[in-house]
Amino acid sequence: MTGRLECLVSRPSATSCLPSRAANHAIPIPRTHSDLVKFARHDTEYGKVIFALEKVLQGSPTHRSCVYKMGEKDLECVKDLRTTDPWLDKRRIEETKGGLLKDSYLWILDNLDFQRWRDDEASRLLWIRGDPGKGKTMLLCGIIDELNHTARPEAQTANTVLSFFFCQATDARINHATAVLRGLIYLLVKQRPALVSHLREKYEHAGKRLFEDVNAWTALSDIFTNMLLDPAMGPTYLMIDALDECTRDLPQLLDLIVRSSAALHVKWIVSSRNWRQIEGQLRTTGHSCSLELNAESVSAAVDVYIRQKVIQLTQEKIYDARTQDAIQQHLSSNAHGTFLWVALVCERLRHISRYSTLKRLDDFPPGLDAIYNRMMVQTCESDEGDLCRRILALAVIAYRPLLIEEFASLVETFDGASEDLDELVDLCGSFLTRRDDTVYFVHQSAKDFLLENQSHDIFPSGTGEAHHTVFSKSLEVLKRTLRRDIYGLCDPGFSIDQVVQPRPDELASARYSCIFWVDHLVAAGSSVKSKDVEDGSDVHTFLSQKYLNWLEALSLARAMPNGVLAVDKLRGLVQVRLRASLPSNTLTEAIG
Repeated sequence: MTGRLECLVSRPSATSCLPSRAANHAIPIPRTHSDLVKFARHDTEYGKVIFALEKVLQGSPTHRSCVYKMGEKDLECVKDLRTTDPWLDKRRIEETKGGLLKDSYLWILDNLDFQRWRDDEASRLLWIRGDPGKGKTMLLCGIIDELNHTARPEAQTANTVLSFFFCQATDARINHATAVLRGLIYLLVKQRPALVSHLREKYEHAGKRLFEDVNAWTALSDIFTNMLLDPAMGPTYLMIDALDECTRDLPQLLDLIVRSSAALHVKWIVSSRNWRQIEGQLRTTGHSCSLELNAESVSAAVDVYIRQKVIQLTQEKIYDARTQDAIQQHLSSNAHGTFLWVALVCERLRHISRYSTLKRLDDFPPGLDAIYNRMMVQTCESDEGDLCRRILALAVIAYRPLLIEEFASLVETFDGASEDLDELVDLCGSFLTRRDDTVYFVHQSAKDFLLENQSHDIFPSGTGEAHHTVFSKSLEVLKRTLRRDIYGLCDPGFSIDQVVQPRPDELASARYSCIFWVDHLVAAGSSVKSKDVEDGSDVHTFLSQKYLNWLEALSLARAMPNGVLAVDKLRGLVQVRLRASLPSNTLTEAIG
């Protein structure tokens, strides 16, 4: 059919609406009636029609009352998918950083780049970029809160779907591309339970291994794409914070972001430092909001943050007006638009007496590296300087944030109680922070500073030797702790889902060692000697005496997949180390 398109029926008749509302449901389709009844799922025009129909249905009481109910198998599938709940991560981050201050992020809502992303249908990807400590994570937290209002059932745009993820390089659970996809998919399914069908199709054949084996990324990226194309999906907002902290498979993740942003109803926001690798893959698809180019807005937000922090400090320390004004002036003059710098200084001021506060303000120079360097000097010159160095070294090479009890069992030469370690961690307060019983870096830049500027100090014999020390300490902990039926279940067939962690938990101090001792042995590199893995070695003795106890502990820690990978790594290490001199030995047979 050629020629000019004609309107075959009136708008009100075609849309079955009052004339005043008809425009909301009018979709021009360049098809004849004959073509319309031959739509296929892959047709772009078909997608437009289905999407519009879904929007209408989402608003009907009948549709809302027919919510998909997950069955037992669905719930099991979602449970195996979950590595973390991004909503809980968001709350943890906000609490660790002292709370989300609304006035410190509202500027982004008036930003032209953000408004174009939000309002222009053709603008589907926004990259928020900036240097460390500029407030990118809290900015995304604020955007999530604002967009979440549009996804609530009572909102007119209740059909909106919101999913997000916070990468964290220091936590092996959430620092790689597959973990990002698992988190995004988890939130999608929580909001649209019917989407679980896309998971179940492959989960029925593979079970939990679908999310963990070497093909996990490939399988999950297909599932994720199919979910986004599902006709039931309405406008979808997807956000990833700290792409620069995705330490594995970042190029594949960026490629998926670019490809999926082509979907009609999907909009992405991602954040990261100013990395050329990220810029190179995102440049042609989206546009960026540079915090450096918006320095005036960021500085105004930092000023709001400073006023709030000074008020809190004044109330806590009972400063007089002169001291309060001096602190306000010093912070405002030296912050240079960096939230993290303000937070670090305020945290240090909390531990300085009122009498000394004014004299000590000059101890806090501008710039993150400058203040990190000053705090490192002060920490190392304290009476517990050597122990603080070891604590920082352990925090740097650990594969996830450690519990205080785990720190106490793994720090070299430390023989005190967990309560004593609390005080030592506080001495490292410019680098580490505690929430509940877990120790985190205050910011990724703190870990970067230690690795790039202080390695010679905290790793005098190299990182390989530090990994070897953690491996040795881990084996000591496991030998001392593990035993048969450690939780007293008295039933080898007891379901893991029915296990309740006892209090006190005998595995609390050993859980990290149980999961990661082999990783530290492998990471030790040249520090590993043949005597570490030969017959009669500590590894051989451990596997001979505690192998079944180790498997039991891995099961109780819900970490059996980690155990499988650990055995594979250990087998490879033993074969490499002993191939030349010993063609076969008892240890190789024990793990092979």
